[in-house]
Amino acid sequence: MSQKETIAILEAINENWKQTFELSWEQTRYICYIQALSQGAKFEKPSDLVRFNWDVDDNNVINSDNNFIERELNTLEWAKAALNITN
Repeated sequence: MSQKETIAILEAINENWKQTFELSWEQTRYICYIQALSQGAKFEKPSDLVRFNWDVDDNNVINSDNNFIERELNTLEWAKAALNITN
């Protein structure tokens, strides 16, 4: 397996974990939203209850965590080091 193939696989695994993480938080937020509505709370949408950094705001600009890219690069560097991959 080449270095590029290994990096592509690691990036795909990382994206899958990220999507799984986001989905679980979306489910949690939706459950809390329904619970709050049943108690008489006035929310228009679940994101009014809790905002996540992957939510899109009203201007269709993605809210991003400034350290997100740095954390992703550090994770990739750690994985490369663990697999003894050199650039």
